[in-house]
Amino acid sequence: MLVDGKFGGIITSGTAAQTAYAGTSSATENFRDAGSWTVNAVTPEGAPNTVAINAEKFWQTVAQGDYSWGEFFSYHATNVRVRELTFGYSFGHLPGFIKSARLSFVARNLFFIYRGNAILNIPGIGKRKMDFDPEVSFGNSNYQGIEYYNLPSTRNIGLNLKLSF
Repeated sequence: MLVDGKFGGIITSGTAAQTAYAGTSSATENFRDAGSWTVNAVTPEGAPNTVAINAEKFWQTVAQGDYSWGEFFSYHATNVRVRELTFGYSFGHLPGFIKSARLSFVARNLFFIYRGNAILNIPGIGKRKMDFDPEVSFGNSNYQGIEYYNLPSTRNIGLNLKLSF
């Protein structure tokens, strides 16, 4: 078993912003049917917030289509995963012309043990976990720390049969 971890860093998710704007993210479910809630915050003058807001208005304000407020959709990039798992069994002294055989199960990128949380916890919404692979990033070169509608990382599962004659 190979357990791999990467610690530190921040990644911003454009996908999370887009799905929040559209109302299809699971984070937008709270208060969707309840009408509205008063966000535990302060006004620009420093006074406690007393104005209630509904979920649609809140998420479309912070997501703003293609120009989201990055703090709401940034996550700690720390993650620990089972990168590789292999186990097998050796068969020895087989009858006939086969001297030995080994059957193995091999898997890569099985699952995450830990993924980072959102940097900004929204009052009334609760902690949001990063729901994407932070190693998958958009672009190349020095364009790092951004995730935007990327394909998920691949998971490989297979069997290996080794025969000795």
